[in-house]
Amino acid sequence: MVTSDFSITEFSNDNFAIIGRFLYIGTQYEKSFRAYFTVNVLKYSSYFKNKMKEFKNIKIDNYSEKALFEINEISSKLTFNRMISFFFDNIINKILPSDDFKAIFIKAKDFRNYIAHELCNFELNEIEKDSFRNHLIKDLEDEVKNLIMCVLIMGNAINEFNKEPTLINIDKKIDEIYQWIIYTE
Repeated sequence: MVTSDFSITEFSNDNFAIIGRFLYIGTQYEKSFRAYFTVNVLKYSSYFKNKMKEFKNIKIDNYSEKALFEINEISSKLTFNRMISFFFDNIINKILPSDDFKAIFIKAKDFRNYIAHELCNFELNEIEKDSFRNHLIKDLEDEVKNLIMCVLIMGNAINEFNKEPTLINIDKKIDEIYQWIIYTE
């Protein structure tokens, strides 16, 4: 329930800005994972046709816009969790068997869902409290950094797929992005 106190302070603006940057990174995670999934379906269509019923009837003879549109249509109906599970269970774990690696991506997906659906489930006056700022910056730090790491890994995967340069020092970039997210004046 929205309260009647709609006063705007610099403190609440800063907190809402942090939430907005959380949401931006969460959106980039899902967007990059879906893009990578889609280009893999396009490139390895016969594999996906055999493994996923949704792709069984698509006709892909080349990398046409029509084929990409059809794959995007089907992919957009898949849940994010199903994409991650399929990708890890059928592809990544065959190359690098590790439930821990999959767990990192599932944890990022769960945190992305928390940002999108639960983080703003508070009374408006809560955003004015130091405890709320501490929750954003300290309590959620590990989850945010894990999410950033997954975004960067997916960015590297897309760059590698496109034969473009990849980011070498991910840890440094994670810290830079985290500082941008929690920045307040």
